[in-house]
Amino acid sequence: LHDAFTPGGLKFALQRSDALMPAEGFAFDPLAIERAMQFRLQHDAARLAIRTAFAQSDARLWVDHRLGVGVDVSFIDVARVYNRLEFFLAAEQLAGGRQDDAIETLDAMLRVVDRLAGARHLASRLAAMQSRREALALLQAIAGGAATSRLQAERLRNMIAGELAAWPRERDAWIADRAEALHTYEMIRDGQLASLLTEEEMEKHNADGDALAAAAMRGIDDDEAFYLGSIRRLIDAADQPYYQRRETYEQLRQELKSLLPTPQYPLLADQMFLANIPDAQRLAAADRAWTEAWSVALCIALDESRAPPFDVNPLTGKPYRIAVEANAVVVAGIDPLDPHAMVRVHRSAVVSVRTGARASR
Repeated sequence: LHDAFTPGGLKFALQRSDALMPAEGFAFDPLAIERAMQFRLQHDAARLAIRTAFAQSDARLWVDHRLGVGVDVSFIDVARVYNRLEFFLAAEQLAGGRQDDAIETLDAMLRVVDRLAGARHLASRLAAMQSRREALALLQAIAGGAATSRLQAERLRNMIAGELAAWPRERDAWIADRAEALHTYEMIRDGQLASLLTEEEMEKHNADGDALAAAAMRGIDDDEAFYLGSIRRLIDAADQPYYQRRETYEQLRQELKSLLPTPQYPLLADQMFLANIPDAQRLAAADRAWTEAWSVALCIALDESRAPPFDVNPLTGKPYRIAVEANAVVVAGIDPLDPHAMVRVHRSAVVSVRTGARASR
């Protein structure tokens, strides 16, 4: 992966792919497809090389946590650009009516998502969530159209079932994040706090580097002990569905609130290491909920009599809302922050093939 792009070329490719992505879903007009195709052709050698590498069953993304915050995670941006290139290729394929080719491309995208999610690094896990949402937008473009055959729908169902069966443990990402945090505490003890912060973070703390470093060092041992106890609770809670863990987050938030006006306030634990965990865990639950919703929709579209493979949304704790219409199966109730979030599987081709099979008996 490191040889796919030069450092400067990777940064430009990521920025350019951001600009070429549809604002929502998989909406490409002819001009957008042409621009995306030109970008894809420019980097097609890299795309093909990366696809070949990830096609190997033993391909893994490995992170050396002994390096702490200095670990090289440039593979994340390489994987993100690669998936965008495949995404743009799929736009060309669907525009040309090449449904099977687009499904192959979706499969290639999901293989990379799996590797990112399994890399045991929080940034990689978060990137996997974003790339999976892009892959699921392609899935909607494929499965939401009347051109999808029963055979194709079965393959899509099996692909999503494979995703869910291989879902990595969430706790692994937080265990890895803890290792990086402990390395960071040692860097702070060594006087390197200022080098770890961006200008925006310095402004957020409303302090210059010397003042912030002095405040952090004053109680760093107790700060680290508070962090370790807190992250242990969050790691243990990660085995529960998200909706069952929110009480743990709230208890921790109240503890930090009570400590804020005291000398015992764990500045580093609260503002550097724990602040973003609830949001990241919510994103992980939404990622799972979207994937489960697709599994439900595809399974029901193929067999109405079959019980949904998932009933309770891990994000909300409520059942998915399932509607079986004349020509589609719609699953909603995925994310309360997006009341319009739903997946839709067109079922006219699926039903017609199944009906024809029955009639021939």
